[in-house]
Amino acid sequence: MWSSRKSVIVMLSIYWCLFCSVNTQAALDFGYPLCSGENIYTPGSTFEANLKNLLTILSSNASKNHGFFNSSVGRGFPDEAYGVFLCRGDVTSQACQACVSEATKEIITQCPKEKAAVIWYDDCMVRYAGRSFLNINNQTLGFYYTNPSSVIEGTGFKQALDSSFSDLISQASNVTDENKHAIKGFATQIVNYTRALTLYELVQCTPDLSGNDCGRCLREATRYLPKCCDHKQGGRVLLYSCNIRYEVYPFFGILDKAPSPSPAPSPSSIRKHKGIFHPSEHSLINDRLFQFRLNYVNLTYFIFC
Repeated sequence: MWSSRKSVIVMLSIYWCLFCSVNTQAALDFGYPLCSGENIYTPGSTFEANLKNLLTILSSNASKNHGFFNSSVGRGFPDEAYGVFLCRGDVTSQACQACVSEATKEIITQCPKEKAAVIWYDDCMVRYAGRSFLNINNQTLGFYYTNPSSVIEGTGFKQALDSSFSDLISQASNVTDENKHAIKGFATQIVNYTRALTLYELVQCTPDLSGNDCGRCLREATRYLPKCCDHKQGGRVLLYSCNIRYEVYPFFGILDKAPSPSPAPSPSSIRKHKGIFHPSEHSLINDRLFQFRLNYVNLTYFIFC
């Protein structure tokens, strides 16, 4: 009996070490790479050398360029490498740096010898290619994924979500010369759907897009919501040039306190935000950490109680 229990203690210790390992990486979530699968470069080629230099440049600029930066290395096709990074509008420069540093390493690991690739994290996106893609509105779908739990108060949910995102997209795409130093194409809002349900919504475009192109990209992203996230408690759609997300819990930084509950969405029940916010907790990782803790406690109780 004691031998069996001793083995379980060892297993629990290993389990706890795994938890601690995840905890140290709480600032980073798992990446979502998308490789072109079309053009392959030759190892040792000029393009490979240029790509490595490019990724180093992107990483070294992540803490000092307001969350967006583009660069290129080399001269002309087929040797020149183009790349950008985009950090979420509410993260700190330190979080941006950490995310881009991880992404620039992981993208060539996940997409070896690929001449074009993109990788998304919760805090950032890194993309490179063998041709310039700056100022091009690329509405190609990368990924979409959803919270598997359904909304209980489902009546009118889709209409409310469509309406609130439409309003948010209008804000994000309304960029002028007067606010050009703010974060272009980024906005969030909090919507009190019911007394028991609050929605947290975010949209973001790459700042090289015009306001009109940003709006077009974001509207295209919302078209995937019925397919991926119908009446779900959360969803995220990642296109090459923009992304949208909503959850029933806070996942972005907020300047002021959460709104008071109200019966249904209305102009007065929607809080809108543009610009840089205080950093929020990394909800996706925190959810995993909570599950680790819960499983550990439950397993310990089962064995020893």
